[in-house]
Order: sequence, then structure tokens, then C-alpha cells
Amino acid sequence: MIIRQATKADVEEITQLWIEFIDIQKQYEPFFTRAADGHIQYAKLLCQRIDDELWHILVAEIDGIIAGYCYSAVMEFPPVYVNPKYGYIYNMAVTAQYQNLGIAQKLFDATLIWFRRNGLSCIQGDVMTLNDRAHSFWQKMGFHVFMDKYFRKI
Repeated sequence: MIIRQATKADVEEITQLWIEFIDIQKQYEPFFTRAADGHIQYAKLLCQRIDDELWHILVAEIDGIIAGYCYSAVMEFPPVYVNPKYGYIYNMAVTAQYQNLGIAQKLFDATLIWFRRNGLSCIQGDVMTLNDRAHSFWQKMGFHVFMDKYFRKI
């Protein structure tokens, strides 16, 4: 297995992983139902950010197949806090056939190194409330819940 920086040549495979990932998220919250062209928009977003120094997109490659990815960024709060910059993990996904092989851990470890190189002291991310498996993973990575996010349709 190789953990490496994603390239534009990887966008199609990453997008397929995103489809698998977001369709699972939809099971927990219908708000995350993909738009008909959601995969196209996601691919465009990846292409825009793949070379941006504030964005970090890693892939886990096994025998030429993209088995997982991690999509993260350096973010910044207004300068009202002592440490306004923080890392944010937007998506991390491993395709079903490659789960439980330690791939997500390796993607996270490499992402953590990148965050540290950028001088960050904390990381945030979102997990669907009912996704016990994701909660368990992030807790193993040293995360704890520090804020609840509320949602309401209007």
C-alpha cells in the first residue's frame, strides 16, 4: 500500500469513492442525498483544490487501485482566538472491499503529519451522530466530541 498526494489523474477514482461515502451518509441523514450531478461537481471541486497549498488530498493506492482517500484543509477562525488556524478533515473514506486493513489509520497518520508541518495544534471534523463505526474510529485516533451541531429543516 502506498499513501501519496492525489493528482488530477486520481480525481475520477476519488469521485467514485465519494459516491460510495456520501450514499452511506444519506442513510444517516437524507439531507446528504446526492444531486444528480453531485459527482461532477465534486470532481470539479477536487480539481480546483488538488494543487492548492491549503488543501491536502491523499490517496491510499493498492496494486494501482485507489482504495481510500482523505480530503482535508487548513482553516482559520477570525483572529479572536489564540490559535485561529486549525486542520479540518472534510472526508475520509475507504472502499468497502478494503476496509478493516488499517488504511484509514495510515491516511490519518499522513494527514496528521501534514497538519503538524503547517503549524497547526488542533484538528476538527464532522461525524454523523448515528454512525457508531465512524465515532469509534475517530475516538481511536484521539478525537473527542467538543461541540454538537444542530440541524433543522425549514
